[in-house]
Amino acid sequence: PFILAAGFFVLEYLLTISQNILPIEVLQAIGLFSDDYQVISRFTRYDSWMRSSQSRNQKADPIPLFRQLSKGKIFVSVFLLLIPSLLYSIYLNFPEKIPLLLGGIRTSEFIGLFLIYPIWLSILILFRGIFNPKFFRERILKIPLFIAVSIVQEEREYYSLAYSLSRKGFYSPVEKTLNIGDRVYVTFYVAGREFPGILAIPVWLNVREGDPEFESGAVFIFVNPPWKLLFWRSLVRVKQQFQNLIHQIAHPVGSSHSV
Repeated sequence: PFILAAGFFVLEYLLTISQNILPIEVLQAIGLFSDDYQVISRFTRYDSWMRSSQSRNQKADPIPLFRQLSKGKIFVSVFLLLIPSLLYSIYLNFPEKIPLLLGGIRTSEFIGLFLIYPIWLSILILFRGIFNPKFFRERILKIPLFIAVSIVQEEREYYSLAYSLSRKGFYSPVEKTLNIGDRVYVTFYVAGREFPGILAIPVWLNVREGDPEFESGAVFIFVNPPWKLLFWRSLVRVKQQFQNLIHQIAHPVGSSHSV
């Protein structure tokens, strides 16, 4: 039962996450893969989080993790729970009548068909679609880790930040002169180490014409995965999380954030 319950909630989580991803036809039309879209989605949440945290006058309403249960679901689930409750009370008081009433059914079959099955059916109806897609789309679950970078575009070099670094690529604010398909060389600066000359190509531009305050950005993909950079960044992250944990244990007052 516990494995079935875990599988059900994992499936519900995956279905909820999939509601925040564009259909494959749309992604193909704009030339993106699902991994690229996830990078864009994460940065959109980061940008929204940073803007809301800088604005003291605007207080966003909390986004619940779970949807509100409808009265219809509650009624059907309670009705289904009454069936095994009634049959189980009959079984406890008159166990010898169960085989007579149900045509010689065995005890294990009775428990499976008339007790466990209605209970699970009630749970499935009650908790189907329980997760709120908006929570995973707009709520920041982790404070982002920003990485300093320098981007060399032809003969120009400018400094920026990298978000959502993975083996495929990253997102970074860029100048508006950048075009899709341009080859750039990126240098990453992570915890005192420098990783220069990493070749990357922008595959999606985030630009708002006519909005001078909007910071343009792009999703870059690596020509070759920078394994040394990824390993060092993971090592730094684990070290920082361990230090945060030790600090939280030594100083329980307050809160710590993971990256």
